[in-house]
Amino acid sequence: DEFPFIIDCATSINQRGKIEKYARDGVDTPKGAVIDVEGIERTDTEGILRDMVLGKCALTPLGGAGEATAGYKGYGWATVVELLCTAFQSGPFGEDICGLDRDT
Repeated sequence: DEFPFIIDCATSINQRGKIEKYARDGVDTPKGAVIDVEGIERTDTEGILRDMVLGKCALTPLGGAGEATAGYKGYGWATVVELLCTAFQSGPFGEDICGLDRDT
């Protein structure tokens, strides 16, 4: 193809790298960007980075958390992307590609 089309973007409101930058800058993560296993929106950047490795919190989908910001739409798109990527490459998905060693 003369002009291939390539897109690389997160289906979450932020990517982990942005949370890491907040930590380097010593600032809180904006409300609505991360949610924990209890459904609570988190802003404590250092705790977020620690708990993401443990699977205790996650980045929210496009739209943020909850119905007020239409987070359910982002969740739907993230699911579609995950399913299509998995189907097209017949490979690992979900926890198998999280890129983190949860045993350490």
